[in-house]
Amino acid sequence: MDAVEDTGDFWPVDAAVDAVVATGLAEDEDVDERGSHYELHALGTATFFCDLPPPRGAPPLARRALMLYPMLLAAPGAPKTPAQAEATTMAILITGGMGFIGLHAAKAFVDAGEDVVITYYQTWREPSFVKDEFGKRVIVEKADVSQPSVIEELAKKHKTEHIVHLAVPGVAALGPYEDYRVNMNGLIGVLEAARNAEVKRLSLASSIAVYHSLPQGPFRETDALPVESSNPTETFKKAWEILAFHYADRTGLEVVSMRIGGIWGPLYHSMMNLPSRLARAAMKGEEPDYTRGGVPFADDHWDLCYVKDCAQGIKLVQLADDLSHRIYNVSSGFPVSNQMLVDAVKAVKPDANLPLQDGEGPAYKESNYLDMSRARDELGFANAYTPQTAMADYLAWLAEGNEN
Repeated sequence: MDAVEDTGDFWPVDAAVDAVVATGLAEDEDVDERGSHYELHALGTATFFCDLPPPRGAPPLARRALMLYPMLLAAPGAPKTPAQAEATTMAILITGGMGFIGLHAAKAFVDAGEDVVITYYQTWREPSFVKDEFGKRVIVEKADVSQPSVIEELAKKHKTEHIVHLAVPGVAALGPYEDYRVNMNGLIGVLEAARNAEVKRLSLASSIAVYHSLPQGPFRETDALPVESSNPTETFKKAWEILAFHYADRTGLEVVSMRIGGIWGPLYHSMMNLPSRLARAAMKGEEPDYTRGGVPFADDHWDLCYVKDCAQGIKLVQLADDLSHRIYNVSSGFPVSNQMLVDAVKAVKPDANLPLQDGEGPAYKESNYLDMSRARDELGFANAYTPQTAMADYLAWLAEGNEN
């Protein structure tokens, strides 16, 4: 049988073998030495071996790959031919992607086989868990996302299929005017960018703070939220949801809001959350800095989610084929007490000096955590880390000499 004309667009046989084996429907022993001259070629919309149909006596891999090519193309990690890559590669744009959550989200998307574009404005970081992908699967772009046209330019430049909008000003970093300008320009900029670039889905980072004015939890996506808001994060995140969903209704853009819990772990640098302060103090052999807020109460509890779990939740929301709702809580769905955090640190660092006050504090709130049933039931989201295993992982990260 004559070979198919060589188009120059092929997978080397070793990549073809790996991809077929990755389907789980072919074993390594199916490949014999005569398979070394087979190469995969693009032919129309399908991908075939050079000799087609495979003659009797052809290596089993060739026969099996012919039957299984749709699964071959969908195999985890299956490489694309040059022409396929040029024609089909679509990126996920993460605004604020050089931030604490953004870098972990980038890693989660890369691990899922996606190409990612992350933006930064002032801070550049190269954490060990993702730096080797910089310039490869992760493209870094400097961008001021408060300038509405910037996000659209990036989305079109990189053929963006999805946008995850994580970029926000630091807490208390800006005065009232600048806070409004950066937040609202960033919002309208990313909405217009998503619409004009015809992305499949835009995800906005909302916050557990939208529930702050409710008297008790567990907090559900269906809870009616009061207009009154007591802090900038609660205020802007509520406003974002109202305005973004109105824009979506008028334009047909798919917008989803992720109400993200209290996130902590590697790369967290502001030291506003308690688990990070406890871990850092234990590593230094010091007492925690309780200047901000005073000595915590042992029985106060919060919905705290390890950043690696949060990144998986973001990935699931963004890449789901279809979503039944516009709002998803993304957190642990578990009340983590301050005493649990101290105990988790001491399980690794038994000599750590981490004082707490007994009982509940004046701001104690009953069932102060997010209901995660929607994300669990619809997306299959589940936390891989407990407070204990998360703290052990974080302390190990710090012990390696990582800080920010």
